[in-house]
Amino acid sequence: MNRSLGFHLTYDEPGDVLYLSRSREIAAHGTEDVDGIVWRHNGAGDLVGATIPAFHEIWLNDRPRLESKLASRFHISIDQARDAVEDAFEATASST
Repeated sequence: MNRSLGFHLTYDEPGDVLYLSRSREIAAHGTEDVDGIVWRHNGAGDLVGATIPAFHEIWLNDRPRLESKLASRFHISIDQARDAVEDAFEATASST
């Protein structure tokens, strides 16, 4: 079930990288956080997506921390972030 507020999900199975986007806008730049997540911004500085490396390897057992990061960065509720993370794991389950 897709509950994730219109997030578009793309998964690179060989690289275990999840690409999560709120819009189809092309990112102008990105900033990497301490966990290796690249937060992608448009030319106006608005957050349009995130590149999440080692998605299953790191986040399968640390979902609450990822949910918190998504909620904070995208300015959504923790429940909405939880839905997005659950959708991502459901969508990529057959890949693992």
